[in-house]
Amino acid sequence: MSAERQSRMRRRRVDVIRAVLACGIALGLGSVGTLAQWTTGGSVQAGSIRAGQLDVVVNGHLSTVTNVDGTHVETSWKIDEMLPGEFVALTITATNGGASTMPLDLRVDGYVQGTLGPYLNFEFWEGGTVTGGTPWTGVTGATWRQASCAGGIPLTGWRTLGTTPTAPTPIVTTKQRLNVGQSKTYCVLMALNGDLTTSNNTALLGAKGTAVLVFRGTQDGAP
Repeated sequence: MSAERQSRMRRRRVDVIRAVLACGIALGLGSVGTLAQWTTGGSVQAGSIRAGQLDVVVNGHLSTVTNVDGTHVETSWKIDEMLPGEFVALTITATNGGASTMPLDLRVDGYVQGTLGPYLNFEFWEGGTVTGGTPWTGVTGATWRQASCAGGIPLTGWRTLGTTPTAPTPIVTTKQRLNVGQSKTYCVLMALNGDLTTSNNTALLGAKGTAVLVFRGTQDGAP
C-alpha cells in the first residue's frame, strides 16, 4: 500500500472520529435540557379581625350591640294633666359607648304619635339645665309650669314634629362628633299649644301623645 493511500485512510479515520465527537458534543448539549431551580416560600397569617362596634347609649340605656336600634321608654318622663300654654322640659344625654376606638357622628330626629301630637310644640337645646318645670304630675292652678333650658345653646326654634317613624323631623342636622366615652347633653322644651284654651277643643280633653327622639350614630366621616 502506498504511503499516500495510507495517509488518506488515516485522515478519514480522523474525520470519522471528529464527526463522532462532534455528534457526541451535540447530543450532550441536547440532553442537558432546562436546569432545575431551587425555590422557597413563606406565609404570614393575620391575627383575628373583628368589626368595630358603634353604640349610642341614651341616658345610660341601650348599651351593647344586642340593643342596637332598640327603644328605651323613660317612664320618669310621663307628664300628667298638661295644660294649654304650659312648658315642661327634660334633659337627655347621649354617649358613645362603642366597644372600639372609633368616634361616631351623632344626629337626632324626632316624631310624636297620638291625638295630641299635632298640638305639641318642641324646642331643642344643646346643654342647659331644666328650671321651673316641676311638678310633672298633679298640676293645679297654683303650680303652673313654665320650664326653660337655662344656659343651653338653641338648636332649633319652636316646631311640631313628624307623626310617623318613617317621616321624623330632623333636630340635630349637623353631625356632632363623639369620641368613645364622650357624651352630649340636650335639653328638650315642650309646650301644649296655648290656642287650645281659646278654641276650647273639648275633643282633646284627656288626649295623649308620645314623643320619640331617635339618636343616630354613624361612622365618623360617613355621609
